[in-house]
Amino acid sequence: MLQPTNHACTQAATAMLLSHYDPSATIAQVMQESPTQKKDDGSEAGSNMQQLAAYCLDKGYEVELYSFDAIILDLSWRDLSGQELLKKLEKVKDSREVKNLGKGPTRQYIEEYIAFIKKGGKLTIKPYPTTQLLTDLVGRGPLCVAISHPTMIGTGHTKGIGVRQDVQDDLKNGISTHALLVYGQNQAGDYMISDPWGHPQDYTATPDQLIASIMAAQWLCDNMFFRITSHKQS
Repeated sequence: MLQPTNHACTQAATAMLLSHYDPSATIAQVMQESPTQKKDDGSEAGSNMQQLAAYCLDKGYEVELYSFDAIILDLSWRDLSGQELLKKLEKVKDSREVKNLGKGPTRQYIEEYIAFIKKGGKLTIKPYPTTQLLTDLVGRGPLCVAISHPTMIGTGHTKGIGVRQDVQDDLKNGISTHALLVYGQNQAGDYMISDPWGHPQDYTATPDQLIASIMAAQWLCDNMFFRITSHKQS
């Protein structure tokens, strides 16, 4: 599945995740039903991982969201219960600000964590992902993962020139975070990836490459992934 717009990566990766459990799941359905962010000019800006994890809860699945963020969240919260996490998040939502996000988006990220927990999602906070954790989880099912795309594919700043098309522009443009599906591990120990951006869509990443790409997304507090822990009951 390829993302139909440049901002639909998280929705596309979620559709791929859902299709593992429900072959009828499509990107069009996810894009129609899930919430999206808006830019100041009203144009689409994609969806956050917390929103799509909550969307999967709404579809009747049980979901666990792993976050390695140490800016919006706090690593001292990692052993707290869901209700204790809610209390902490409520206390910081009006005061915490991430400079790279701004006060409004920071609050929205916090509110999305709150909504996810209130809907019954499990939030697991860890300081960083490990090969052992990734291997264990991928052995149970695919992961919808947020990464720093330049770190994963080894490119610099880019400029968009069309749908899923960009060119290098190291002087004027920036970098972004991205979402993709990690669905297995080969005999060499590399992780098997389906990337909705394409070019190519399917490739492998070493454990170091995947872990570094996840943690490099910390600059926008996107260093997280989620998984479905139980199937939808028919």
